[in-house]
Amino acid sequence: MRTKILLFLLALLPAVSFAQSFPTDPETKKFTFQETVNVDTLTKELIYERSKEWMGKFYNSTSLDFDNKETGKISKEGTFNVLITYDFKYKTDYVLTYNISIYQKPGKYKYTITDFMIYDSKNGAKTAQSLEAFYAKMRSQSKADFVNKVNAEVNKTIENLKSYMITGQKKNEEDW
Repeated sequence: MRTKILLFLLALLPAVSFAQSFPTDPETKKFTFQETVNVDTLTKELIYERSKEWMGKFYNSTSLDFDNKETGKISKEGTFNVLITYDFKYKTDYVLTYNISIYQKPGKYKYTITDFMIYDSKNGAKTAQSLEAFYAKMRSQSKADFVNKVNAEVNKTIENLKSYMITGQKKNEEDW
């Protein structure tokens, strides 16, 4: 009986260790976070203005990588840091860069966060590689923690965007 239980648990181990991953675009095979959000009470013009305002406030810069009011698309590069611990004692600080695009239509907007690149902060941006390639090479014991940290940072960005689009005000980190 014990051997059957042990074999069953061993069979589940690969599924549990690889259960956490990133959302992947089926066409490009890139890690991509995207959603269409309905805001029925807002016009396309107001959504456009709030998108620009939010990017300026959230990223502390009013310059955009792409801005086209007619097509309803704006985009910008963003960054955040993730600290990874290896073998319970070695820590490496990584910088992740990404592209965020916001598309506007009357009563709704769509955000897309993709084109992730990662590099060791000590070695600099010249060593950057795609997050997909980096993740494929990672040790499996570090993957779950890494995915959780990256997802937490991306979700903070998404929550802040959604809150701003509804209220027109930057979400305060101290609000609870």
